[in-house]
Amino acid sequence: MEAATKVITAANASQCTPYELRQELNRRGAMDIPENNINFKTMLQRLMVEFVKDEEKKNEERRIEIECKQKEERDRLKEEREKRKQEALERSRQRREADPQYFEKRKPLVEEASTTAAAPGSITEVPSEAADDEEEQQEEKVLDPFRSYQPKTRNKVFVK
Repeated sequence: MEAATKVITAANASQCTPYELRQELNRRGAMDIPENNINFKTMLQRLMVEFVKDEEKKNEERRIEIECKQKEERDRLKEEREKRKQEALERSRQRREADPQYFEKRKPLVEEASTTAAAPGSITEVPSEAADDEEEQQEEKVLDPFRSYQPKTRNKVFVK
């Protein structure tokens, strides 16, 4: 009576009797051990194999469930992006319809912005030789807060 109500898991299987192990294997349809090899050890090993299979099956189901949730979330976010894009296109279309000269008004502003981009204060490319010289000068000017003195020349390695 007790064996029928007792729940056998991987954690408590080693504390079960051989009779309980055999009943569990029969219930699962996994009693495929030859008659002359039936003992506590072989039944326990076979039951553990079944527990591992069950665990793998549960993990696969969880993985599939998580993948489905992720796919639904991606699809939902994609729909939201598409909706926002359509709304932005609609606003742009309404703006163009409200003011047919919109692009002609914007053209001088765009041209002015492109000419000021090359103005002083903007980012320009420095020739590589000049950049190397600047890096060397910066390395020389670096002050180490832990250094107790400022060297006048580069340190030389003493070799015997």
